[in-house]
Amino acid sequence: LDKDASASWTGLEEEESRVALVSAAQIKAKYAAALDDAATSGADTDKLKEQMMNDLAAVGEKFQTGRGQESLDLYTANANLMFDQQANAIAVHRARVDAQTKGNDWLNASSAILQRDPTALPSSEKEADQFVDTFTKLSPEARAQLKQKLRQGLNMTAALSTARTDPTGAKDRLNNGEWNLTPDQRQRALVEADFSERAARQEDSAARAQKRADEADRDRQASNDLI
Repeated sequence: LDKDASASWTGLEEEESRVALVSAAQIKAKYAAALDDAATSGADTDKLKEQMMNDLAAVGEKFQTGRGQESLDLYTANANLMFDQQANAIAVHRARVDAQTKGNDWLNASSAILQRDPTALPSSEKEADQFVDTFTKLSPEARAQLKQKLRQGLNMTAALSTARTDPTGAKDRLNNGEWNLTPDQRQRALVEADFSERAARQEDSAARAQKRADEADRDRQASNDLI
């Protein structure tokens, strides 16, 4: 009888271990899919994790053996690890997208100031660094990249603004490596400065021609009056 009871208990332990394994695998698959959906829908991953832990706990509610519960605990820990890894990846992605979106909004607002006053660039660069440091979920590498992007955007605005108001001086400063710009940005700013310089010369030429025409009209009028 003892042998039969022992065999029965062993069989129950094995059965509960199998139930724990199969159920945990099914639950992991369910919430892996739910996390995939959350990555695009924006669903709260913390709530999903709470639901997953409740589902896993429910598996062991009727377990009678320690081995069954130990198996479930192991599979729960594995499921928890899997979930956290996937959820963390989603959180990092969301943080990056959020930082880029808000970073563009901040850059647009700050650029409006630099368009009127390019000398405000140093203070704007400091504000850019302070702004990016508020995104604590970003990795140090991602924050460094965002800072560089914002700084180059600010420098581009300052360079273009200067190119329009002082094209000759801007060309000299650009050719001397001033402003934190990519090669493409620097070339674009040089083109803008060159365009503004030509436009200014044409405007001066037109103004001189108009002045000469006005003087000629006055001379003719004076001559007519004299006659």
